[in-house]
Amino acid sequence: MRTPSVAMFVSMPEYKFYIPPEIAPPDATYWRTLGISTCAAWFVLSVRSREPDGLLDTFLLAWDKDVVGAVTSLDADVESLLFVAPHMRGKKRGWFSRQIREIWAAIDTAAPENPAVIFVGEDGKDYAGIFMDRARGPAGSFVIAS
Repeated sequence: MRTPSVAMFVSMPEYKFYIPPEIAPPDATYWRTLGISTCAAWFVLSVRSREPDGLLDTFLLAWDKDVVGAVTSLDADVESLLFVAPHMRGKKRGWFSRQIREIWAAIDTAAPENPAVIFVGEDGKDYAGIFMDRARGPAGSFVIAS
């Protein structure tokens, strides 16, 4: 899966993990450690192949458009989607996560030229944007995955 997005996950050569080429996909690179290049939200997507005895694959995705691209292009069923975002409590910085139940495509009524992605959390509420703010004003929605 390749996307033209700005790089978010980074690593260093010393964290490269050797996998014999005969069992690795062509051009694959494996890492023991990844860093995050920016303090922005990201996603953990787990999908199961539709093949008999399908394996579970998990991807770290940088942007909501990457999630939509993966869900619509992979020949697999979504097992879980987790949203991870920066969180600040007092002077401490950390992360919070939210399990996502559904993904919707929509039109933002404030900027109709920009497609919007709406995520429905396990709490039943709609979220959008890089910090998962409550969605406001989308119209013309259709479900991408549930």
